[in-house]
Amino acid sequence: MNKVEALVNIDQVWNDRTLSLYDKVHQISEEYYSAGLKLDATAAHIGATPSELDSLLALSELDDDVLQLVSDAQPPITAWLMLASASDDEIRAAVTEMSDGRNRRQIGDDKSVEERLYSAMIEVGGPTTEQVLSTLPYDVIGAMAKRAEAFKALTPKSLKALKSFASWRRRGKTLTERQTSYLKSMLTQLAEADVIVRDSIDGDKEECDIVLDALGM
Repeated sequence: MNKVEALVNIDQVWNDRTLSLYDKVHQISEEYYSAGLKLDATAAHIGATPSELDSLLALSELDDDVLQLVSDAQPPITAWLMLASASDDEIRAAVTEMSDGRNRRQIGDDKSVEERLYSAMIEVGGPTTEQVLSTLPYDVIGAMAKRAEAFKALTPKSLKALKSFASWRRRGKTLTERQTSYLKSMLTQLAEADVIVRDSIDGDKEECDIVLDALGM
């Protein structure tokens, strides 16, 4: 199958509201990888963001029985990536939480789906480094950006990205998998260069310790 045909098929599947998430994951991932498509171009063609398409493709790595559980629970698209990176036990806990959460919303629970799923998964397996970094408070990331700028420890491009991640978190958004991976690499670089240190005397000791604890350093 050529790329044009694959793009047409993926567009139809992505926008077909009658298909289950299970079917969408299998059909889209097969077309995408078989045709050797590019993420950004494919996402633009189907009217999705790259992170949304990337999250769906990540779900294709789950075992079929676990993917079926996720599909049956009908999670919002914003929770796909979180579920794709979870263990089987964490996913089962999240599926239960989604069911219970629908009932709690009827009695006034205003927590977001992502907050409830995150809490349920942590209770089972504890947070991964990536999970912790993806939800770092904006002021912590901002403090690291200030240190990086003061020490001239990052390239202008990386420093700009670090500041944008702080802004992203300030708006209450969880970082995407790609953003988290980039953040992890930058913070690790800063820690290894002794830009982020324990017992900082620059008024940001707590923020530095939070980052180093998250990195396990």
